Amino acid sequence: METIQKKIRDLIQREKISIYQVAKSIGVDHANLYRSLADGSNFELSTMIKVLDCLGYDIRLIKRRNRRGRRMKFRVDNDLNLISYAPAVWNQFPEPGEKNKFQLLVKNDQYTTWKRNLKSRCTSFAKIYDSHGIRISHRDFCTKYGLRRNDSFEVEIVEPFRVYRLIL
Repeated sequence: METIQKKIRDLIQREKISIYQVAKSIGVDHANLYRSLADGSNFELSTMIKVLDCLGYDIRLIKRRNRRGRRMKFRVDNDLNLISYAPAVWNQFPEPGEKNKFQLLVKNDQYTTWKRNLKSRCTSFAKIYDSHGIRISHRDFCTKYGLRRNDSFEVEIVEPFRVYRLIL
């Protein structure tokens, strides 16, 4: 993961200005600024704002829609599919298809699956694979966790579009 210090160093290079010139412009010692821009340093927000201002950049804080922790209602249909007919649930998962796999956590187990493309635009999980890459049928999955036809359960977003938790 790229640090903010690295990103600012890259911006300084892109602007073709030296750390010494930036330090002089914002009124700080260049050695202190150089140390502040080292990865792992404790870079003060006030210094970061001064450096970015000197380079002609602003910081914007944008409130994101909190999806993490959101719970969605699902049920087991007559064919033992794990399914949700709520239209809002569709957009909480990656696009349908095997290339858009995500993790499904259940108790202490981890599975890989993807959203199935059904004509009704309901959200349903496709093939389910355990942590060893072995396919588990929907029937075996439901049996293992005590899910029966028409049972309801919730799926919680742990990490949007990547990790979900089945709440029994």
